Amino acid sequence: AIVSSQDHGHKNFYVHRDTPGSGDWTIFPWDVDLTFGRNWTDSSGYFTDTIYTNNVLNFYNSAQQGKPANRLYNLIFQHPEFRRMYLRRLRTVMDTVLQPPETPPAERGIDARIRALLDLLDPPDVAKSDADLDEAKWVPWGAPRTTRAEAQRILDVYLPGRRNFLFKSPNATLNGERIPDAQAAQVAVHLDELDFNPLSGRQAEEFVRLTNAEPVAVDVSGWRLQGQVHHTFRPGTVIPAGRTLYVSPEVAAFRNRTTSPKRGENVFVQGNYDGQLSARGGTVELLNAAGNVVSSLSYPGAPTPLQDGLRLSEVMFHPIKPPTGSPYDAEDFEFIELKNVSSQPLNLWGAQFNEGVTFVFTNSAAATLDPSSRILIVKSRAAFESRYGVGLPVAGEYVGSLANEGESIRLQDAVGETVFEFRYDPIWFTSADGGGRSLEPISPEVDLDLERSWHPTAVAGGTPGKTSWTLPIESFSEDDTGRLVVRARAEAGNNYRLEGASRLDLSAWDPLTPARSGPEQSLLEFSIPTPSVETQYFLRVKPE
Repeated sequence: AIVSSQDHGHKNFYVHRDTPGSGDWTIFPWDVDLTFGRNWTDSSGYFTDTIYTNNVLNFYNSAQQGKPANRLYNLIFQHPEFRRMYLRRLRTVMDTVLQPPETPPAERGIDARIRALLDLLDPPDVAKSDADLDEAKWVPWGAPRTTRAEAQRILDVYLPGRRNFLFKSPNATLNGERIPDAQAAQVAVHLDELDFNPLSGRQAEEFVRLTNAEPVAVDVSGWRLQGQVHHTFRPGTVIPAGRTLYVSPEVAAFRNRTTSPKRGENVFVQGNYDGQLSARGGTVELLNAAGNVVSSLSYPGAPTPLQDGLRLSEVMFHPIKPPTGSPYDAEDFEFIELKNVSSQPLNLWGAQFNEGVTFVFTNSAAATLDPSSRILIVKSRAAFESRYGVGLPVAGEYVGSLANEGESIRLQDAVGETVFEFRYDPIWFTSADGGGRSLEPISPEVDLDLERSWHPTAVAGGTPGKTSWTLPIESFSEDDTGRLVVRARAEAGNNYRLEGASRLDLSAWDPLTPARSGPEQSLLEFSIPTPSVETQYFLRVKPE
């Protein structure tokens, strides 16, 4: 409508369906020489030299052409809801691309773009430009004008006339309906529903929903979702008055849902967004084209058993080289260790590492993981056992290798929920970058993307299959004698020690007192003289 394309009344467009992808249909025109005011209106046909600036908004004037109406366009534009979506989008493009008649000439973007393209095709300082050479190849075609002269007619005649028609003329209507006013800066479009845990168990069927509470259609082209998921709405995304738009990570999967919303319910859906609605809970924000947050939706979530109870406890990404003559390479000694920190057995069936390395627990040696137990996956079982011995809980060998330069590692459960995903960096600790140490999180509940959440193991080779985490201190208090009693939840049958430091530094921790846990998980108590410090003092509980 902006360039007034008139060259597709009964042909000259293709309709394409994205069959292997979203299933959406798209119309894209071609052969667009009858644009910028050129119409085929009389015996001269293509050679008609008149520039029309008042062409109709449904692209095809059957009365002017003396031919039957276009049935496809009638089907589209006679639908009131779609017609208003189209008119709303047209107004946005008028305001941002064509721009109102009163726009200062120096600020008109489409005019500047035409001049820039013209200078590329017909540089003023080139005697025989590409445009000149092209024109010389054609037989006489209409009025004998150069490329530059014809482009100037677009700038001087068509664009001013089209601006006045679309912005000011009462005849700029579609089936009697006027182009709406410019969209308000503040519109009531809300995030009001999401599904982070589809009943089917297929995470690809999750969705986020937007609702337009306005009495008019709203153009959300260029708006974005951020937070748990990320998506930029495509140009031409318009939500009708009072209607909803679903956003999906996989549109084809959304349409195959067996519960509402699903195929056949006359709902709008767009995708595919990046990211995932975590079962742990989170927030999704809707930002308008100016980058302002217009709506936010938080949800508490319902973590899956593996999200609740399975933690990464150790990763050996750059092992020390084996002795000369060894049949193994350094990378063969890589391993990843997981631990069940919950009080219930965890079913590992269907869980898989799918970034960094590849491993699926479905056919592994470990079907379940008992409370407080660990499981290892290794690069090479033979190499691992040659260094650490047999009998450790190895589930199997993974495919691929852990990059010495750092990379992302991701574990997902059987329903596609991310148990953890993080990126390690060798610059964090040089002793873990080929120096023989592995990396361990300082506790089960830390952000694995942060350097401060890790430390290298105290011993070369790491501690596969062994307790190494700092225990969370549950409470502390002074007893009747003035001594400080520190309590931590400990695993059964292990030795621990309480350590103290005046600063947070790996080398600054002093051992204070040891203790041993009983045959069952219990609350371990340490008793020490109350530290006499004037500033700060840190305490932690570590396994021996």
